[in-house]
Amino acid sequence: MKRLSNNTLAGLMICLMLTSLIGTTFISYIAEKRATVSGQVPIQQSGLVGVEVLSAPTPGGSGAGGGGGGGGGGRAPKIHIVDFRIKEIYNYFVDKSDTVIVIFSDTDKYILKVDGYILKQTVSFNIDGTKFEVKSDEITSVDFDRDNLVDMTIKFDDDGKIVFSLFHKPKTPEIVNPIISSQKISKEEAEKPRIPEEKASYLWLLIILIILIICILAYQHYKIRNVEKYQKRRNTKMSSNNKTTNVQSKDLVNEKLKRQLELLDKGYNSGFISKEAYFKGKKRIKDSMNKL
Repeated sequence: MKRLSNNTLAGLMICLMLTSLIGTTFISYIAEKRATVSGQVPIQQSGLVGVEVLSAPTPGGSGAGGGGGGGGGGRAPKIHIVDFRIKEIYNYFVDKSDTVIVIFSDTDKYILKVDGYILKQTVSFNIDGTKFEVKSDEITSVDFDRDNLVDMTIKFDDDGKIVFSLFHKPKTPEIVNPIISSQKISKEEAEKPRIPEEKASYLWLLIILIILIICILAYQHYKIRNVEKYQKRRNTKMSSNNKTTNVQSKDLVNEKLKRQLELLDKGYNSGFISKEAYFKGKKRIKDSMNKL
């Protein structure tokens, strides 16, 4: 069985990497398109993405006589699911008494109670007794495991929705006592696209590998195209070594000349060397072999 050349193997590796990169990007695009930011995706299709569970409505009061029927109890509390295992940004309209369940993994889940909400102004949360407020002109950072790394950010968008964004997946803490911090941000900073750290590192690693393989291919291509020059230089060096010293055996020199001849044949069969240059180089190698 004929052995595949280095160029063929390197080309196959590049095709595999590009296919993997394009396939991952396409799958991510399809998943993001199905699990839209609004969160209105059927449960059977997306698990817990964008699920809003309605609690039982408050029964309306009933008066006596014809003027009986009082108004309904208002908007029923909702449960909003923020599942960072599936996507990294969620936004919801929340109201007082709503519940937000934040899921980082199968074991890391946190419950945020909405204690108060003023449209496009403030929203108050309670995490196991830790209360904090998110303002419309601020971005609030939450560090669940107290490792000084921001795990999640919360802010308002232009429509008054609350945006939950993943920054870092925390370890499971023994006691939920998160570190809360807030800072003013401009609109441009809030809308600036962000690449997660893990994905960015993998992307840069893939790019570096592809560049490295391309450099190796380019070097091999240049070497094959200039095989005659390298061959002449090596022949001259070997001839001078043969004149100055007889330490090097004839068998070793003959083996090197054979390898040069194989390389020359390979370059000619690949179309990188002209017929004239091929026969000149072959004659030079044969002459060197006959002189041994």
